[in-house]
Amino acid sequence: MNDASWRVLVWDDDVNTTHVVQYVLYRVCGMSLIDAARTMIMIHQQGYAEVARFSERSDAERLVSGLMVCGLRGGLARVEAVTVG
Repeated sequence: MNDASWRVLVWDDDVNTTHVVQYVLYRVCGMSLIDAARTMIMIHQQGYAEVARFSERSDAERLVSGLMVCGLRGGLARVEAVTVG
């Protein structure tokens, strides 16, 4: 089984400025300012971005809660196993 079974996603919205999104990613997700800026651009251009992966659902939910407290639209999704062959 994959070690990182849960994806944390952030969706674009019409409320938060790009600066707010970048700052929240920096503070809540622990990203560098450069990575937070790159992720913020991805969110803006694609409509969403994966910001973290966790093996435990409770850890993913904790990060989603932190993002939502700061006003971002966060959610989680299960990582689908991919088989080759």
